[in-house]
Amino acid sequence: MSGPSWWLPVGWGLVGAGLGLLLARRTAHPDLLGQPRTPMSLTTSVLATATLFGLTAFRFGSAVETFATSSLVLIGVRLAVIDVARHQLPRALVLPLYPILLALLSLAATTDGRFSDLARATGGMIVLTGAYLAIALLSRGGIGAGDVRLAGPVGLVLAWQSWVAVFFGTVLTFTFGGVMALAVGAGRDSREAEIPFGPAMLGGAYTAMLWH
Repeated sequence: MSGPSWWLPVGWGLVGAGLGLLLARRTAHPDLLGQPRTPMSLTTSVLATATLFGLTAFRFGSAVETFATSSLVLIGVRLAVIDVARHQLPRALVLPLYPILLALLSLAATTDGRFSDLARATGGMIVLTGAYLAIALLSRGGIGAGDVRLAGPVGLVLAWQSWVAVFFGTVLTFTFGGVMALAVGAGRDSREAEIPFGPAMLGGAYTAMLWH
């Protein structure tokens, strides 16, 4: 299939910039998520969302799955920013991903006849959540409850493509997490080097989706 015209990634990137700005302003209110509003935080959210929206449109074109992937990008970018700043993945942002992604992928399955992909995606959501829950229990705090909750939407979108995407997304996640741990922990007491794992999860998943 030929790649999309230049206007689609650019236009969708602009949509991402607008949505990213709205979400950043909404979730930056201290009465909502306790996240202080800073110009750097807003700028990072907007630029990252716009760029990833453009890449998503370039990768998937105008397919329905573009909306599902973009939903994960939109909320995921904000989650990453908050996790870096506060080491939290707020339920108010993570939990809505479940019905949103399930609804959009169900629509994609209906319009394109991809019901086997939808079944695999649902299985991926369950499997990855279970795997992260097991890791959280065995590591005794190595990853948090927010990471376990986020594993569901990540597994859903990755498994929609294939189990191979789930595998590589997970490998990339722990690779990115290891690199972040080395970078943050260098020259610091390991007890003080708390690593936000959400950005690694989202970065690994998105990289796998683009490559697969």
